[in-house]
Amino acid sequence: MIDEAFFLTVAGIAMSFAGFAGLMNALRRRGESWAPIELYQLRIIVAYAITTLFGSLSTIPFVELFGQREGVQWL
Repeated sequence: MIDEAFFLTVAGIAMSFAGFAGLMNALRRRGESWAPIELYQLRIIVAYAITTLFGSLSTIPFVELFGQREGVQWL
């Protein structure tokens, strides 16, 4: 059995980054438009957050399905 708390914590932190990116978008001034580099940076934050989220959450079912080798330490 793996320690699921670590992976759930990583998923929570990833969702915090994605939420922060949404908050930045919601609280910007309406008259201003985004510069292309700012849009790129915002997309990268969201992409990394979602990738980290699914990566950390998909680890739990894979280990439960295929089992964990003896002697393998996750942390």
